[in-house]
Amino acid sequence: MDNKRLLVGTFSVGHNQYYLDLACQLGNSFNIDHFSLTESDINLDNRTINGRFWDSNKSEFVNKNVNFQDIDILDHLPNTGLKVPSLVVLRNEVICTPQNYFKNKVTTNLLLEKAGCGDYLIETFNLRDIEYIDAILAKYHTIILKPYNDGGGKGIFSLKKEGFVDYLLTQGNGNEQKKISKAEYLKLAQELCEKDYIFQPLINFQTNDGSPCDCRLHMNKGKNGNWNFIAMCLRVGSKTGVVANVSQGGYFITGLHSLHLGGFINFFRENLQKSNAEQIINDIMALAQDVAKKLQKVCKYEIGQLGFDIGFDRNSDKLYVIEISGFPAVAMFAVPDLLYKKFEYWHYLVENRDKILAKQRRFYERRYPTTAEILSQYPPTTTRKETT
Repeated sequence: MDNKRLLVGTFSVGHNQYYLDLACQLGNSFNIDHFSLTESDINLDNRTINGRFWDSNKSEFVNKNVNFQDIDILDHLPNTGLKVPSLVVLRNEVICTPQNYFKNKVTTNLLLEKAGCGDYLIETFNLRDIEYIDAILAKYHTIILKPYNDGGGKGIFSLKKEGFVDYLLTQGNGNEQKKISKAEYLKLAQELCEKDYIFQPLINFQTNDGSPCDCRLHMNKGKNGNWNFIAMCLRVGSKTGVVANVSQGGYFITGLHSLHLGGFINFFRENLQKSNAEQIINDIMALAQDVAKKLQKVCKYEIGQLGFDIGFDRNSDKLYVIEISGFPAVAMFAVPDLLYKKFEYWHYLVENRDKILAKQRRFYERRYPTTAEILSQYPPTTTRKETT
């Protein structure tokens, strides 16, 4: 690992305190002075950030000011407020890793198709194309209706044709099922259109007892910018549910990518009747590696971490990418391993600072007010310190 000592800040929004505290405490062993911050800690007038640091001598957290020019990386720049002057200035001067640009399912799917990963996608339709629903129902029997943007498993329904004129509507957690008429279905579809919904055929990601299940993987770049597996879990939803959502009555089997895979293998054998369980798990991990590498090639900014929800069709053995997150939730047991890879990755970013920062500037300035427009309202920026 590079011997240069780094100054790295992480925006605290979306993180639990354990992650932030451990990053500060462990960073010192990896030549990293780490601090956490919020947007309100940024002072644009004097170009400083009031960060929260771990003081190993006092064994306590302390606040102290750091200059923009001394910061090497700001991790997880918030998606909100990207036109805020202080954030515009910072992303012009400092490597800023984005929080999550994969919240929109439709644009993410288009990006995956551009990356050559279209074969992993489930057919997706805009709910405004209501005329397609009956045709899809005739082919797949059941469809899933979900929000256009990431809803964290909320607001999801399934719709199944019942006889010639009725439909069976099921909420995501399976607690409510009811028959509705064609007129009621059309009314519901119109209401969901106004909320930006999409629909997809229901693929058979189910256990022997009919419970929905999928596999969630967390990946992060590490040394030399290479992708690494951090954690993997199997999520199993309630038997009457639509999706494998643990918060809505399901459970999960969890483990690291290289450890505790016995539980996964037994699950595939016993609950999915698959004798080739080890091969299926290897295929899932290979898919995630393949998609991560291809996505980075077509993305116009640096991706540091990804979360995958991958479904396994027990009828065809085909794997599907259900969703991708650029800011996946971190399992508590995986935090130390994740931070170790992040520390390696941060050193890699700084070693390639000029290239990374040039890509970052091009990406943001195409989408938001230019840095020059923002900076014209403020005094000239301080010259960044030279790297020794």
